[in-house]
Amino acid sequence: MQHLNIPLSRHTKTTRRNRQVVWLMASVLLIGAFMAFRLGAWWFSRGVIFSLAPSDTILAIELHLNEKTKPFLTQWLAGIPLISERELELEDLSQYIHGDMAIFVTKNGERSVAVRTSKGELPNDLLTQYGISVQEQGGFILLSSALMPITGAPALTHRPFLPSIGEVWLGRVVFPDIESGGNLFVSEEEMTFDLHTSRKTSIESNIVENTSLSLADLTWGDEESSLDGLKRLSTNSLFLQKETHVNIVMRSGEQGLETLIEVLGSEPDSNTIIQELEKIGAFARPSLVTQTLPDGSRLEEILVQPDLVSVEEVSTSAGLSYRVPTGGGESIIATVHGGSILFSNSQELLESYAGATQDSSSTCSVLTNWLDPTFLLLQTQSEYLNPDLALISQIVDEFSAISFEVKKYSTIVHFCRT
Repeated sequence: MQHLNIPLSRHTKTTRRNRQVVWLMASVLLIGAFMAFRLGAWWFSRGVIFSLAPSDTILAIELHLNEKTKPFLTQWLAGIPLISERELELEDLSQYIHGDMAIFVTKNGERSVAVRTSKGELPNDLLTQYGISVQEQGGFILLSSALMPITGAPALTHRPFLPSIGEVWLGRVVFPDIESGGNLFVSEEEMTFDLHTSRKTSIESNIVENTSLSLADLTWGDEESSLDGLKRLSTNSLFLQKETHVNIVMRSGEQGLETLIEVLGSEPDSNTIIQELEKIGAFARPSLVTQTLPDGSRLEEILVQPDLVSVEEVSTSAGLSYRVPTGGGESIIATVHGGSILFSNSQELLESYAGATQDSSSTCSVLTNWLDPTFLLLQTQSEYLNPDLALISQIVDEFSAISFEVKKYSTIVHFCRT
């Protein structure tokens, strides 16, 4: 069989080359259009709405309403008043908002809301019904319970160029007084807050079943810090040494609140444990000594005497442990575990923590540093302390847990959705 090599004509080669050029130009135009769209979105959302922030604003939350975010925001903020002492909610305003809104909180707790719309678009009966003051500036209006001086707030953080796969940009949160802020994202499983922080290292903590609160890598501040005065309570205490790191775990048990403290960074040994337990037992059960002075008056002196405290050795699944009574049938138990020292008021929690696995990740499926918002609010008894805490209870009610993921240059707060 003969093969024929038929040369392509110059016209055919030119046509093919032209097609390749057209495809290349089309691709460049598409990429350019996409880049221009993203840059345009960034430019027009670079913080203009924050210019309506009232004086003394300490918290500014910008939220972006579109087809992807509106269902979540409507559900999350249902029943949440956007303005202090007014019952105006997102559902009342959503049909008049053109994409952007921001909630501002001042130092005295006053809340106001800015939305992208015009005063003419809002029905007068809505404003009259709730007794709302309106201040218009540019393409936005500020709604509040009374007219407020507007000074604006810096954006401090920019909208991300491209969010992660599966996430939708929800908005951003800014703390003007401390010049910090970050972006909010939402996915099917969680809402996350990516807060820019100084360089840090990742933290690890054991995962314990039914934990209500887990905080890792806690350390003492510099000299003259607000906590430094606590060192006067005890001399050379293991808990107060600046080179130590502390992890804390809490959970609700059958006998009440169970707490565990893990101390890292010190050389763990039985003598250190015994000395600390003697101090704990002495502070928990001090001695009261009464003396009669020469003038007949009485002097009562409280004495803390660690040398008189007896520490018991006990066998647990975590190994040889030590226990000291603290009164009322309660006690503190401690042991050496994996290069650290564990202290707890519950032997069951101590054994669970010692037998748990370590994981440095922090997601809604595997939580290491986290809290149960319901548990935290119950401890504060919000309905008695401050009515604003009851509002916080409504805001976090949508989430089953809140976890913290420490990265090199940011801290991500995961709000796990129920």
